Formats: sequence, structure tokens, C-alpha cells
Amino acid sequence: MQKMPVVLLSAGMPRSGSTWMFNALRLLLKGCPGVFTQVGSGWFQDLARLRDNPFILLKLHFHMSPLADCARAIFYSYRDIRDAMASQQRRFGGPAEMAWADEYVRSHEMWMRCADYTMKYEHMLCDKDAIIADLTEAIRTKFSTYPQAGTPALSAAEIIDEIEGMSYEEMAQVLEVPKGTVMSRLFHARKKMQDSLAPYLSGEAVSED
Repeated sequence: MQKMPVVLLSAGMPRSGSTWMFNALRLLLKGCPGVFTQVGSGWFQDLARLRDNPFILLKLHFHMSPLADCARAIFYSYRDIRDAMASQQRRFGGPAEMAWADEYVRSHEMWMRCADYTMKYEHMLCDKDAIIADLTEAIRTKFSTYPQAGTPALSAAEIIDEIEGMSYEEMAQVLEVPKGTVMSRLFHARKKMQDSLAPYLSGEAVSED
């Protein structure tokens, strides 16, 4: 019988630095010598493809109970919901729907109840080194039975340098899918948001992620 993989969730409100956190976690996990030797990473839709890996890091935005219930560790990023929706609209456009606002609120409340670690967007903008240190400690705490867990081979500066400015090709390599798949997923995700969201707040908000 095949052993079930250990699932870690990198969840985050859209436009809350969730992709940054996902990549920081990916690098921290893969950088722990002798512990997370095989880590599959991707969007939650990729779970079936990644099942052969002993450890799986999945990225998602909105709360899904089946995944949350089976996850060994949950990391969650967030910001003011009004700023998140305004940022989403400025980036992708589209008409407003209160159903989306309700989903933001529902998911945020659910993630905050079950997350092992939470990252506020503004804190990430101000001090990325501190966030890397916090993520490292959270990994060490959740996987305390692994002596070297939370002992990454890369420094915080190296992790930050690798995360920022990734190309389509680099994202494809990280997610282990073709470049065209990355471009297609981004296109359809943006189109979906364009069709669903519109201005939620007027005025200036915190700088984008």
C-alpha cells in the first residue's frame, strides 16, 4: 500500500504576497538537508500529479476543507480584504460581485482558525528577512521530529534574491509544468477575476505584491 504523502498548504488571500510566501517555503523545504529530499510543489489542482512525492507543498487561495483537514502544516498570508480586492481589480479589472467579497471574508475566517503560521502582507513588505526567519521557525516547530528541519542551506538573502523577478520559464520549472501551461493558467485566472471583480475601494492602497 502506497504511503500517503505529507501535505503542506501555502494558502493566501489573492494579492497578499501568497506567491512570494509559496516560493519562500518551497526553497526553505528543499534546502533542508536530509529531510525534505523530495518535495513536490504546485497548485492544489496538481495534487494527483504530485502524489509520488513524500512531501507536497500546495498553493491555493480560498479555503477548501478536505485539503485543510489533511494538511500537516498550513501557512496563510493575508491583508485588509478591501485592499486585496481593490488590488485585484486594479490588476485585472472586471465588474464587482458581492459574492466574491463574501468568499474573501469566509475564507479568511476559516484560514485564520486553522493556520499554523500567518503572514500579514504589510509585514512582508517591510521585513522579508524576518518573515524568512519566522517561516523557518514554523517549519522547525511543525516538523520537530526531523532533527534538521528548519535548517535551510540557503540564507534569507539568497532565498529573497531567487524569489523575486522569476520568469515564465522559471515558474514552469518550479511548478514542473510546461511554460505554456503557466501562461495559460495565469491568463485564465486573470480572465476569471476580470469577469468577477471591479473597484472595491477608491483611493490609494498599499503597494502591490
